[in-house]
Amino acid sequence: MDIKNENKKVQKYLSSRIKGLLSSSKVHHISILVILFFVLYGFVASSVAPQKYNLAVGDIATSDIPSPKEVVNDYATQKLIDQAVKSVRPVYSIDESVKASALNDVNTFFEKALEIKSIETMERQDKINKLKSEAGIDLADDDYGSAIDSSQDDLKNLESSVKDELIKTLSQEIGNDEEDLKSKKDDFSYSMRNLKFNKELRELGTNIGFALIKPNLLFDSKATDEKVKEAKSSVPPVIVKKGQKIVGKSEVVTEEQMSILKSLGLLEEQNKIDFLLYIGIGILVALFEGLIVAYMYRFSPNTIKSSSRLILIGIIILLEVIFAKVFSAYNISGYLVPVAFASMLFTMLLTPKLAFTINIALSLFVSLMMGYNIDIFVVAIIGGSAGAIASSDTHQRNDLITAGLVVGLANALAILGIGLINSADIVTVLKQSVLGIINGGLSSIFAIGLLPFFESTFDIVTPIKMLELSNPNQPVLRRLLFEAPGTYHHSIIVGNLSEAAVDSIGGNALLARAGSLYHDIGKLKRPYFFKENQITNDNPHNKIAPSLSTLIITNHVKDGVELAKKYKLPTVIIDMINQHHGTTLVKYFYAKAVNDTESHGEVTEMQFRYEGPKPQTREAAVIMLADSVEASVRAIPSPTKVKIEETVKKIVNDKIEDGQLDDCDLTLKDINKIIESFLNVLNGIYHHRIEYPDVVNDKGGDGLDANDRQ
Repeated sequence: MDIKNENKKVQKYLSSRIKGLLSSSKVHHISILVILFFVLYGFVASSVAPQKYNLAVGDIATSDIPSPKEVVNDYATQKLIDQAVKSVRPVYSIDESVKASALNDVNTFFEKALEIKSIETMERQDKINKLKSEAGIDLADDDYGSAIDSSQDDLKNLESSVKDELIKTLSQEIGNDEEDLKSKKDDFSYSMRNLKFNKELRELGTNIGFALIKPNLLFDSKATDEKVKEAKSSVPPVIVKKGQKIVGKSEVVTEEQMSILKSLGLLEEQNKIDFLLYIGIGILVALFEGLIVAYMYRFSPNTIKSSSRLILIGIIILLEVIFAKVFSAYNISGYLVPVAFASMLFTMLLTPKLAFTINIALSLFVSLMMGYNIDIFVVAIIGGSAGAIASSDTHQRNDLITAGLVVGLANALAILGIGLINSADIVTVLKQSVLGIINGGLSSIFAIGLLPFFESTFDIVTPIKMLELSNPNQPVLRRLLFEAPGTYHHSIIVGNLSEAAVDSIGGNALLARAGSLYHDIGKLKRPYFFKENQITNDNPHNKIAPSLSTLIITNHVKDGVELAKKYKLPTVIIDMINQHHGTTLVKYFYAKAVNDTESHGEVTEMQFRYEGPKPQTREAAVIMLADSVEASVRAIPSPTKVKIEETVKKIVNDKIEDGQLDDCDLTLKDINKIIESFLNVLNGIYHHRIEYPDVVNDKGGDGLDANDRQ
């Protein structure tokens, strides 16, 4: 039983771990990225993979067949190699044994000549005969006689001279050609004639040389093979360029053309899958996606942690890829692919920096799908970057039209520059530049059309959306104006304070203003329970218990959240409504409860605090401070600069001491800037006003028109 229980525990633990893993956000993010990879891979691969043809040698091509990539024309290259090999002459090397043998024969001859010459008992003719038989060199009898008759010194000097000349001659290449051999002997004879010997000795030396000078070349198979290899390697391969026509329409297919088609895998009969092509596409797609993920991980962690943002990025990228696929399928110019619309959307919905990064990857995708066209890549990079820059400060939807014009102009100039570099026909270049302008218009149209969809679907507040939310004609703001005018006026001033303060610390000022306008919409449920909406001195809180008053006051946050959801306000605005009081203590009713209750121990601060959460962003924190500051300064009987400054600093310090700013990333430097901004705005609102004297006229009254009064 114990074992079974243990197994059940283990199974339960593993099951819970697996479920937890599957439900974790990391798994979701990885799943999104994997799905995006395979979808992108499918689109790119289907665009890049070349069309196949059913052809044979002698068939007539029904259309032009261009090369989908650069490839070596093996057929033509082999022909050139064969010609180069045929032109290689055999290599011969000097046979050193010929020279060594000749020198050895010279040594033997002169040794024998000196030896026989020294025999005194032998007759001259016998000496000649003996030398002839033992010398080893076939000479005339007169030559042998000259050797016998010469002195020892002359023989030794002649020996040395003959050796020197033989070394010089036999160190040169001497072929089997009779003319070459005769030439070398003539040179030897000439050298011997210039020696300072008598005629007989010069003739002896010459005849010895003639007898020993022979062809000294041997066929060098190794060197010949090396020359053949060099000849082969020196032949440049015949390259078929990407886009170059292999077979023209109505042409008869030749053996050479079939060879090229086979090497490219363009024949249906081959059933050949170009694995390297698909592996290459996979590597590039993975690198492109990896580039974007690495950037987000390093510089935009909030984006990569959000599944909705990843899905948004994936959808826009896929839309761009679909455009490229359609344009490629219908042979529409790549200059018309609206790459810039994606960078414009990324700028508006996310950040300009991320838009620049993704634009690089998208430009590569598009150029890859449009036939590896570097010109399209350059134009896409420039146009997309121009779109990101032009839409980075957009506050109205019409500004996107201007951004489209900027993109069109940038595209046109880029195309013009590329055309001039390529020395293309100026008329053609101008026509293509017009396509760049049309591209800008398409980018603008798609950006304007898709922006509202992405804003609402992914709950993203763009500057345009924030300005729209700040419009007083928004339904909930109109209700606030008519049903709670005091709260509306208070919200306007809080908006001014927040916008100025957030702008001073480098935050999102538009978001702060929009959040300020909606932060108190929960007061619409019970407007007269809030002081700013009480026209008379009749305060309903005087008739109810402090705990109930606190409940009504604090519930305006919940009521505001419910109302915001009803009017489909963005989540970021709802969060600001929810956080604008944090966990602040409702001091007035807390003090009243403590003072009114006989048993003080029954009253706790937690009963009189807002539920929170505390502000999570700088903008929400500033709205909290502006809300409290505006209400407190408005309550000052006779506001002066000093009183306003003291009140503002006290409010801010109280919030800090109460820990209300602990969850946001405001620094002390930011706090000082916020206080300074608050004071600038409040001193402008509560400036000293002069008191106008009464002017009494004949008809009575002060004589001042209502418009003259401040």
